[in-house]
Amino acid sequence: IESSPFNVITTEILKNDDKQNVLELGCGSGEVLHLLQLRGHRGMKVGIDIVDNWKNRYSNETTKFIKGDIADLSTLLLRNGYEYHTFDVIVAIHVLYHVRDISTLIEKSISFLKDDGSFIATANSNQNLFVTFDIIRNALLELNLKPFHENKYRYFSSENASEIFREYFHFVQSTITETDIVVTTSDLLAYIRSNYDNFEIPEKNNIKNKLTNEIIKKLKQKENNGVVRDRKITSLVMGKNPIRM
Repeated sequence: IESSPFNVITTEILKNDDKQNVLELGCGSGEVLHLLQLRGHRGMKVGIDIVDNWKNRYSNETTKFIKGDIADLSTLLLRNGYEYHTFDVIVAIHVLYHVRDISTLIEKSISFLKDDGSFIATANSNQNLFVTFDIIRNALLELNLKPFHENKYRYFSSENASEIFREYFHFVQSTITETDIVVTTSDLLAYIRSNYDNFEIPEKNNIKNKLTNEIIKKLKQKENNGVVRDRKITSLVMGKNPIRM
């Protein structure tokens, strides 16, 4: 939990003010907000995720969780009593490249940021195996099928993250890190399959099973004794002072 990017992001938040209001999009099990709490953060913390893996774990007086799709961000926050211009920091760790409409989500997020607020996000490189959209896209083409969805920005990556953020923030800065990773083929396949909905792949004609089999063939070419090794390139981009549309 205390490895990058979690530790980097919590350090960035805490170095400014330990009472900032923080919103995390796609918070997963809630461990980042919990780490903030452990490190002395005293402000309000809110996490949103479509699956409530945090249930009965990390909720307390200053940490709240909302179950829901971040595509419905405005409705979720307003319904739970959070007004516009409430948050000092919004965090999205490896989330934005799962989003079908990045621009709309960023615009919604900005409406809940204070004028001097920050949006911190991480992204993988599109050179990296863990950015799975190209793997899915190529497998679809092998099956003589076309991708069913194309994001406005293709996807949020290390290569275009700063460019995207400059459309929405007055100040943008980014850092890039490289690490060697090893992952089992089965875990990687499960991760790739979790991205199917981004392409709106239908259930009919057994397409998902055919696609999975095609992806397995591609992964077999890369694996060695059941694991895949890769050089993971990750960027952390931060936009400050949102541009009001």
